[in-house]
Amino acid sequence: MSKSFCLIIDSLTGGGAEKSTLNLARLLLSHGCEVHIILLNKVISFDISGLEKFIHVINDCNSHFRLVRVLKRVFCLSKKIKGIGIKFDIVIANLHSSSSISRFALLDNLYFCIHSSEFINFKKNKSFFDNVNNFILRNLVYRNGRLICVSNTVKKHITKSKIPFKSIKVIYNPILIDEIIANAGAFSPPFENYVINVARFTQVKRHDILLKAFKKSAIDKKLVLMGEFQEEYSNIVNLINQLELQNQVILLNSQLNPYPFIKGADALIVSSDYESFSLVTVEALILKVPVISTNCYGPEEILSKNYNSWISPVGDIDSLSSNIQRVCSSPYKIYKSDYEKFDFKHSISQYINLIKKN
Repeated sequence: MSKSFCLIIDSLTGGGAEKSTLNLARLLLSHGCEVHIILLNKVISFDISGLEKFIHVINDCNSHFRLVRVLKRVFCLSKKIKGIGIKFDIVIANLHSSSSISRFALLDNLYFCIHSSEFINFKKNKSFFDNVNNFILRNLVYRNGRLICVSNTVKKHITKSKIPFKSIKVIYNPILIDEIIANAGAFSPPFENYVINVARFTQVKRHDILLKAFKKSAIDKKLVLMGEFQEEYSNIVNLINQLELQNQVILLNSQLNPYPFIKGADALIVSSDYESFSLVTVEALILKVPVISTNCYGPEEILSKNYNSWISPVGDIDSLSSNIQRVCSSPYKIYKSDYEKFDFKHSISQYINLIKKN
């Protein structure tokens, strides 16, 4: 009998968690497993070709009241899984909303894949609702749960938070190295001589720091900002105008195939306040594109100790600017050993082995 997996996630748009869920589904299917993906929202921006019949959406769960919406989703999720008609060997909930709904639905063989540990800390600058939500996550959802962390950084933060858990394990996001290399050759970008940042247009990605550092570096290159045009888009456009960078900055919405743009860049720049893993950092290394980053956790784990000098303190415009200048004038060499440990062969076997431990 084939092994069965149910992957639950909010949607399939935009970020590394969503892309990794699709990669995992395809890899599990290729290894003879039965896989189903359940979405809380029918929002899909990634290529799902070949997966259409395995994707299910929870419908009719809208409400003006948050509690009613949650309860309806709990009911609909339970009903959807019963409708699929499989007793899943492993159920993996991704992201906080899906994890909450899955926990309250009392699903069997449930694991929580933690893509970010930022939720564990109460912060003064967070709203009352955010801190209440964090309290619920810490004490009702993840407490005594089985946790899968996408990086050692996430595991370290959760362990420090003293949330009691049944088990905790690090499994890196599955990365298809050969597929990335092949897709990178699909076409040539319509511009050249540029550095790139690939990230959602949200506050935590700190495009403001990047733009100011880029301006200060005064390099004779363009800056490509590629990602979903979310809440910070208008602020980013305003800052570009204020810094008089209209002729140097190119804004691209998220692409189905971003790899030719990454491959064509002279460097990838990560300017975030926080990254639990940073999938794009590994993707850039695979394509032999040097990465410079802030010390936002994830990239530090990916970049070996040999590249510590290319990491700037979070929010440090001067240091990031200096590294932009350095990487453009003297890019460092990238070796296969820098990224091969992230190949899917390692992570997929770990996921399948979870069944033996149930």
